[in-house]
Amino acid sequence: MKIKIYPTVSPTSVLEQAQFLAETIDGEVANSIQTETVDVAIFFGPPNQAMDQIRKIITAKKKICYWVLEGPPMRYGRYVARVVGCDVSVAPSKAVQRFAEEGDIYIDMIIPHEIRVSPVDVKKERRGIYIGGNYPRKFMQWALDTYNLLSHVLDAYYRAEIPDQFAKPFNEMLESKGIKRLEKMDKVKLSEFIAGYYTFASLSSGEGFGLFQREALALGLNLVTVETDAFWDILSHPCVYTVKPTAIILVSGNRNDAYEEYRSWNPSEYAEVFMKSLEKPCSEPLRYEPHYRKFKLLVQ
Repeated sequence: MKIKIYPTVSPTSVLEQAQFLAETIDGEVANSIQTETVDVAIFFGPPNQAMDQIRKIITAKKKICYWVLEGPPMRYGRYVARVVGCDVSVAPSKAVQRFAEEGDIYIDMIIPHEIRVSPVDVKKERRGIYIGGNYPRKFMQWALDTYNLLSHVLDAYYRAEIPDQFAKPFNEMLESKGIKRLEKMDKVKLSEFIAGYYTFASLSSGEGFGLFQREALALGLNLVTVETDAFWDILSHPCVYTVKPTAIILVSGNRNDAYEEYRSWNPSEYAEVFMKSLEKPCSEPLRYEPHYRKFKLLVQ
């Protein structure tokens, strides 16, 4: 059986997750798009122009859509989701399910992303860390205001998901605030790096699932985050400290396929909750399951 996975966006997390899925179900990640016939095609990402192009040149006996969304689909996104002809629609979280169904995409089931961290034994010598892609939603003004209040105890990093030629002004702005660039490192080194901290502070304003947050919990860090149904499965975890959102904002940006859902918060309240998280270490690291095994039933 030929199973092919087609990422429709290219952030590191999406490409990594697509590879994890391929390894689990004996599939292959499409590194280039070409006319072909497969038994099962798995679209991995939002209903965008890339998905529209892929669906025109591949023939598949079965199509599975694994929706990766940060907000509800817009008019073009709804059109693509309709014409791609998914036999099964899957979401990685209740947040993504809500985003999809607000765009008239019915979700058959939720299968969370795969959490894989390297087992490490590192003494926690540093207090707080935040890592975000160099997207605006990861560093909105209220997040920068929060970092300003906590910069004496919080190390903030951006990961260059958007190429430098497009994001140079934004990267320079982040660096002017004291936010450092996180260079690429393998999974073991990244796990060791994160595990040296006490608390992961999620300053992201928009999440569909939250891989870094869950990986940090799995490595034994506390997590501070604004409340959102992207974290539907971990909000009651004893190492999770939450902050109430002050507003929920839909932003279309420069894209015409999906909105992005931002949540704002009170920086002073966030800083207070963060300092509380430093009072005691995480007592119960997050236990995670190999969720992608569930796809084995879907590709039959």
